[in-house]
Amino acid sequence: MQDAASVLTDRFSEVLERLPAGLDLDVLALEVKAIQRRREVADGAALLRIALARGSGRLSLRHTAAWASMQGIAELSNPGIKYRLDQAAEFLAILVERLLAAKTPGAQLRWPGRTLRLADGTCVSKPGSTGTDWRVHGVFDLGRSGFSHLELTDQHGPEALERGAPYPGEIQIGDRNYARAPVLRRFRARSGGRADFIVRPGWNALPLTIPAGKPFDLIGYLQCLPPDLSLHEERLRASIGRNEPALAVRLILLAQDARGGRSDAVSAAPNGRQKGQGA
Repeated sequence: MQDAASVLTDRFSEVLERLPAGLDLDVLALEVKAIQRRREVADGAALLRIALARGSGRLSLRHTAAWASMQGIAELSNPGIKYRLDQAAEFLAILVERLLAAKTPGAQLRWPGRTLRLADGTCVSKPGSTGTDWRVHGVFDLGRSGFSHLELTDQHGPEALERGAPYPGEIQIGDRNYARAPVLRRFRARSGGRADFIVRPGWNALPLTIPAGKPFDLIGYLQCLPPDLSLHEERLRASIGRNEPALAVRLILLAQDARGGRSDAVSAAPNGRQKGQGA
């Protein structure tokens, strides 16, 4: 049977061929100080091979050290492997970012000129942990059926649309954890007003006002809606803070069932280019 180490050895050249053109692993490793002295690990390619053996190759620290020695890559102890990989965290994160950035946007789904992307996060816990230790943030391109951004943070890293550079023409969709007015405005600003969002907020997640500046009574508005399945839309403003311009949004509501339960979404799409719906 072929083990994980031999598979990694046989296919590493293919990994290098899939890297973005112009990416120099040695330069990147030195820039982020993943390699400071070339005594144990000679170059960026060697560091990447060790990371793949330990990670996707599922080798233990002991087996990774033995494999690296057998392949003539590096002579490292178990703690030495761990230290090198700890130092390589930024190196690997930037490598993933550049791989994702090199991919072209996905196909336009339904709306010409627009790219649909989903943002979400998931919690990761250590063995035996009773809470969240890390959080993985992802942006999934529906047209391409693949991720356009991946990011790992500790338990304090909040879900936010501003993770990952917004792409002009995209519509990014998030759940209620993403309904925070300051973050939504930064997302729009970073795209130069050329990326939009659809989020599903809680009833009091956003301080909404009507265009004239008066507070918007969401509960009163819901109570006055007819008990049907038609879609309702209001153009509002989401307050950011004192002396900060409000964010123009659209509140879109659609009844979930005939008993009056409603689903709501807030979207930003300037000039009425497209209309989003709460699911």
